[in-house]
Amino acid sequence: MNPAHRSSPLDVTVLPHPAGYAEVTAAGELDFATHGVLFDALADEIDQGHARILLDLSQVTFCDSSGLGVLARLFRRTTERQGWLRVAAPAPRVRRTMEMANLDRMIPVYDTVADARRDL
Repeated sequence: MNPAHRSSPLDVTVLPHPAGYAEVTAAGELDFATHGVLFDALADEIDQGHARILLDLSQVTFCDSSGLGVLARLFRRTTERQGWLRVAAPAPRVRRTMEMANLDRMIPVYDTVADARRDL
């Protein structure tokens, strides 16, 4: 595989917050090769009863349709368990991708993590 086309890894950090939600930071590219990393990490949290997720995408540099799909699946999973998914600080390129797919109409998107926290 050409290294220029190889996906960078996606790092996911999950930190439980005392207010009863998980603050999740993703860093890297959210695409076909990496979307499972995010889904697995958050599905585990949701299945353990932590269905309120604040997802910081400020360090995600790219998101393709697989990434959008996993965000939609996680949104459904959280709402089925009376929780929520909020996306904070997506890079302009990632935010535009979400807007083009109308995903921002389903999932609340905030300019900053602080804005998302204020709306809890």
